[in-house]
Amino acid sequence: MRTNKNGERLKTFSYQDMVDSIENPQGKQTIINGATEEERKKAEAEREDPHAGLKAFLIIAFFIGAIISMAVFAQIDKVLCIATLGLVFFVIGTIAVLKDGISLDSLPILIMPVGGALMIAIPAMIVYNRETGGGVSISQRDIIRLIVICFAVIGLLMLTVPLTRHCAKMSRCSQTIMAKCIYEDIHFASHKDGMGRTHHYNIYCPTWQYELGDFIFVTREGVFGRNAPAIGDICEIRYDPNDPSYIYRPNINQEISEMIAGAIFLTISLTTFFVM
Repeated sequence: MRTNKNGERLKTFSYQDMVDSIENPQGKQTIINGATEEERKKAEAEREDPHAGLKAFLIIAFFIGAIISMAVFAQIDKVLCIATLGLVFFVIGTIAVLKDGISLDSLPILIMPVGGALMIAIPAMIVYNRETGGGVSISQRDIIRLIVICFAVIGLLMLTVPLTRHCAKMSRCSQTIMAKCIYEDIHFASHKDGMGRTHHYNIYCPTWQYELGDFIFVTREGVFGRNAPAIGDICEIRYDPNDPSYIYRPNINQEISEMIAGAIFLTISLTTFFVM
């Protein structure tokens, strides 16, 4: 388990622990993630949703219905099966985008609803053409090629989104400042290698403290990574002069790895399409 410089074990995210980590001997006003303490409490009160249980029930019912529908359509019409799978991707992606809002950080999430929309639109066009007398038939090979096209589009997005996001953030966050890492959130992740062995590791999301004028800004980076600074480290970060709570710490290695993954995804999809 990772520890800070004092040998203390890091914990999963706790807002109170993060607040306790703030260094403010002069008693300056503190802006945490773009809001004062009063604004944060007011926003939390407004976010309370009395219908949260009903919404969760409806989402679960939707997924159960989608799974049953896919099993039925797989026997009746494989085109409808693909469209139903696309609907699942579209709904999951749309919920994620609506929850987090559309921003530079949410661009990768848009891949899922876009891919889902393609998996809905193309089968819908085939069914419409067939029902209006076009007489288009679709074979298993055509179905596979249809799925491959959707994956190729997703791979293209995976290839272009990281660079687009990086350039946009560099342009917006035009000022630099030295900031101190005062807290880290931890997520536990795992993956399987080619031999089927499971590897466990931690990913970290640092929280930074920096001063501008009469204010202390405490901002959670919002991006998890394996190579995060230790608590107490001082690093250069970039911030938006019009909104100092919006920060960016460039991680070229992560951007390149995401683009490589997209390139591999796109290459495999195109190769499969033309070989078939």
